[in-house]
Amino acid sequence: MKLALFFPRNVSLAVWVEQGLLDREELIYKEHLRAKTFKKIFWLTYGKDDLQYRQLLPQGVTIIPMPRFFAFPFGGNLYTFLLPFVQHRVLKKCDVYKTDQMDGCWAAVIAMFLYRKPLLVRTGFPLRIFMRRKGSRFKEIIAVIMERIAYSFCDFAIVSSREAKEFIEREYPLSSEKIQILYNYIDMSLFAPRKSRRTKDVLLFVGRLEPQKNLVNLVKSASILRMGVDIIGNGTLKDRLQALANEYQVKVRFMAQVPNKELPDVYNSYQYFVLPSLYEGMPKTLIEAMACGCVCIGTDVMGIREVLKDGINGFLAKGVDADSITASVRSAMQSDKEKIVAEALRTVSESFSLDRFQEKEADIFRRLVKDV
Repeated sequence: MKLALFFPRNVSLAVWVEQGLLDREELIYKEHLRAKTFKKIFWLTYGKDDLQYRQLLPQGVTIIPMPRFFAFPFGGNLYTFLLPFVQHRVLKKCDVYKTDQMDGCWAAVIAMFLYRKPLLVRTGFPLRIFMRRKGSRFKEIIAVIMERIAYSFCDFAIVSSREAKEFIEREYPLSSEKIQILYNYIDMSLFAPRKSRRTKDVLLFVGRLEPQKNLVNLVKSASILRMGVDIIGNGTLKDRLQALANEYQVKVRFMAQVPNKELPDVYNSYQYFVLPSLYEGMPKTLIEAMACGCVCIGTDVMGIREVLKDGINGFLAKGVDADSITASVRSAMQSDKEKIVAEALRTVSESFSLDRFQEKEADIFRRLVKDV
């Protein structure tokens, strides 16, 4: 089989490389090639210079970049509609199509109708909910249109959480037989506990510095606990968080984005990992931290509560405020950490391994192509 992967609208391979995401994102396609699910995989991206990264990709993956003709303001938006026509030679010879995210899904839908190929739609957190939480009514309407297009015409859909599946079944014309939960995966040969000295008086956070992550309350909680916070990631809230740390006299270290393959060394240096988000899809950083033997604390919100079970494989704060986070960290500090970590490792092995994801997705692809 040959697969065409549609990148999200205006997302280039350069973005994956610069944000340290390539190692993580290419994993599943390496596995599909190794398992011979596909003979060839084409990545249709929105970067005019993406060919410069071809030496970084596994053999069998070919980059199909956006033509330079579209390198003008809003050119990427126009390309989403014309991509199925411009890249007709590649798309005709593929056996199945897949979207990487919801934004820009119409390119894959148009190609599906043009060339009569099955389409698998993949999404993590429903875009409609994400836009609603951001308070943008206009963007929420656009998200509804995107999702309705995708779920009305796709042959199958995969989501990363139970709550996302229930939302889609409730809101869109997609039967339960055509949607399946595939939890996010990690490479357990890379993300694993090691014998190392772990910092116990500093809380670790890995992720974007944005309002969704609720980092203001994490800093306030650290002040109450008299602990430091190490933050790995970039975002718009860095200056505000630094000012807040100075105000509350909390030692906060901001560290640059770390390539995915280097994160296991980071996780293995900390006893506690905290994800205080207001909502999540299926957070990979949480799963990675669990796999590396961290005692993990999260808020009891969508996405996180599907992974963490309070007092069993981690700890759930009852609220998203600083006092709730503080109480949960204290519970973690007083717990039988070896028991919590052992159960967390079992959870990751059973539900979030790369091998399991690859087998399930490969079975979906085979069924789609067989049914054509």
